[in-house]
Amino acid sequence: MEAKRKREDLRKAQGPHEDLPRDYLRQKDILDNVPDIAWLKDREGRFVVVNEAFGKACGLRPEDLVGKTDFDIWPKELAEKYRAADLEVMRTGTKKQLEEPLLDKDGNFSWMETIRTPIVSDWGQIIGTAGIARDITGRKRIEEELRAMSLRDDLTGLYNRRGLFFLAEHHLRVIKRMKSRPFLLFLDLDRMKWINDTFGHPEGDRALKELAELMRKTFRESDILARFGGDEFVVFGGMSSLGTTQIIISRLLSHLEERNKSDSRYRLSVSIGAVEYPSLDFPSLEEMIVQADNLMYQDKQKKGGLGI
Repeated sequence: MEAKRKREDLRKAQGPHEDLPRDYLRQKDILDNVPDIAWLKDREGRFVVVNEAFGKACGLRPEDLVGKTDFDIWPKELAEKYRAADLEVMRTGTKKQLEEPLLDKDGNFSWMETIRTPIVSDWGQIIGTAGIARDITGRKRIEEELRAMSLRDDLTGLYNRRGLFFLAEHHLRVIKRMKSRPFLLFLDLDRMKWINDTFGHPEGDRALKELAELMRKTFRESDILARFGGDEFVVFGGMSSLGTTQIIISRLLSHLEERNKSDSRYRLSVSIGAVEYPSLDFPSLEEMIVQADNLMYQDKQKKGGLGI
């Protein structure tokens, strides 16, 4: 009796769909036994059949979804993506496999692997779409963690060279849009070979990690901090006015001095090359790095043997 009542509620909610084969309107009992999310829509994008798994994922009753379109349920931007996918399926007459976000009634997102297929009538016309989706949120989280690992330096936790170039491309677009100015610092840890030879490579690793931690303490969260390779580091970001880099360098040197007061074995110091650009006409990231690297080398030469 309960199943029959639910079917009657669904039929009342959906209204007439004379163009849809009646077999499709009797699919809910079957789809409710499918663990994946499943639905059927008419040509106008109205939900005709929604299974229990779909309602559970959205935090809504299936009967509250039937007869509605994506635009009645989700934010406009998300609904437009769903509708565009359905229209493409109906236009091409072929299935479409996507990875799409799903938003529940509480505003929580999950990721779905979705297959959308056209519904074809007995006389060969496309009269709607069918969809089935599987929750892949866990897989997406693992993929994101793996991607983050591939962009991070294992020792320091800063970005690696690949991470620097990957993020800087986006960062440069933001800088141009905000009419800010880019700056880049190239840092080299002084006397790294001497630290390794005197105290051992584990101590050399500790020195690298100490410098990375001081960099995090010095720079903003919006700046990209990277271990470029070996004992070389790069900082890339945007500045609001000229002279910003000198202020930041002074802050870093101050943090290094604080550290050196607490460690009498050896001083931690860096040679620095800094470039900043007064206009929006600035070179590529590769050219910035070359320029800053040359300035860093000049700074190291001034220190003589202390910088080696």
